[in-house]
Amino acid sequence: MLSEELERLQHLCNAGTLTEEEFHLAKQRLLRGANPDPVYGSSQGQPTSVTGRIHGIEERTWCMLMHLSQLLIFAGGVGVAAPIVMWALSKDDSRAANRHGLVILNWFVSSLIYGLVTFVLCFVVIGFPMALALAALTVIFPIIGAIKANEGTLWKYPLSIQFFDPDAE
Repeated sequence: MLSEELERLQHLCNAGTLTEEEFHLAKQRLLRGANPDPVYGSSQGQPTSVTGRIHGIEERTWCMLMHLSQLLIFAGGVGVAAPIVMWALSKDDSRAANRHGLVILNWFVSSLIYGLVTFVLCFVVIGFPMALALAALTVIFPIIGAIKANEGTLWKYPLSIQFFDPDAE
């Protein structure tokens, strides 16, 4: 069992999934009898990601990119699909990615509701300044969320209605 784990770690290091530092840390933990837990297994028995990494990207960076991908909404609406796809791909492998994804989903649903109300209020003129404010928040909130994610902090967007609880579990 120990030799199999060491071989698996070496394979991950040779494949570039683990850095030398991660390899040596996991090897030390394994030799001390602790669970190295460097890998989440896939259904085929092949490792899919390393603890702290999602699809080869550091967890904080992945979460930051999830927030920033919302800005693609100004590039033909890809900004709605990109963070949802990123969240769906990583929610089972990373608690942090799941929590950040739920925060983003809460903002999507909330901003959709705010957008519909704003559209209706445009018929009475007050909706136009509200639309500008909503557009500004659509840029500002993801940037702040990305900065906080890169710092390792979960930042819940203000004005976001809590449809999904990122703190549940």
